[in-house]
Formats: sequence, structure tokens, C-alpha cells
Amino acid sequence: LHLCSSYGPSFLKEPQSLALYSNATGALINCIARGEPPPNMDWVNEAGVSVSFPSNVARLYHNGSLSFYPFSKGAYHEERRIRCRASNAYGRIVSRIVTIKPVLMDFLSVRVEGESTIEFNTALLRCKVLSSSSAVITEVMSWHRGGLQLYPSERGGEWKISRSSKRGPFDHASRVS
Repeated sequence: LHLCSSYGPSFLKEPQSLALYSNATGALINCIARGEPPPNMDWVNEAGVSVSFPSNVARLYHNGSLSFYPFSKGAYHEERRIRCRASNAYGRIVSRIVTIKPVLMDFLSVRVEGESTIEFNTALLRCKVLSSSSAVITEVMSWHRGGLQLYPSERGGEWKISRSSKRGPFDHASRVS
């Protein structure tokens, strides 16, 4: 009886469909596959042609993960649509399409907006991003009042204060991502 221990590749970790990387943080996009023999890993464009990145832009690790480095504001980085590919003698697989999008993070100007309300009624606060980067902001992460961290509603990042009162001024701040 002869057992075959060879098999084609399968993904252990497939990349998500959108990967943002910023001039401040960079990004790591994981793509990990197994197989016997161990698969060769590379990244391809939508046509299936291997792509490469300049060494100062990104690094491909032996396990298939791709690391994008932070970049200067003056450097131009373009959006790309690529796939991770794993292949060995027993097969080849490709991941879903991954959109790699560079983002210039800037200082953001954030303002808390609200309407007047009658005491003991509900007050509604909104976090307004006053920046050209507002298209990149996806959500309000939290509200801060004094030492408390408060979490917003699921829609729009609004903060509702039930039974508002005049018991002293409360400063509210919002945190966005």
C-alpha cells in the first residue's frame, strides 16, 4: 500500500478584497497557502501576469504576504487590483481580487455639531470631519467626555444624549478612523 502525501495548494489565509495603506503606517496583506510540495507564492494582475513592486514600495515574503511601506507625501503610489497566487506541481489557485489603495493621511479637523434642545429631552450630536480626507474616513470610532469613552450609534456615528440637562458644561470630542 502506497500513500500519496502530495497535494495541490489551498489557502490558510486569503487577503481581504480591500487593503488601504497610508503614508504614515504602511500595511501588511497576508496571503498564506499550504500544499505538498509547499507552493510557490506570487502576486498577479487581473490578467494573471506576475507583478512586482519596487523594493522601496513593498516587500514580498516567502509565505506570500505582501508588506507595503509608509511613503512620503510627495511620492506617487497608484491604486492596483491584484491577486495572490499559489502553485505547485499539483495545482494552482488564485485569491479574490484585492484592491490595493494608497491613502494620504493628513491632520483632520473634526467638529462636534448639535442643535439646541429643551432640558430633559434627547440631544443629538454629530461628528463632522472638515477635511479633504473626509472621503477616507469610514466611521466614528468613539466619543469622549471627560474620562469616559462613549460609543456611537451604528448609523452615522451620532451620539444621542437622553434626558439632557444644564448641569454644567460638558465637552464632547469624537474619534474617527
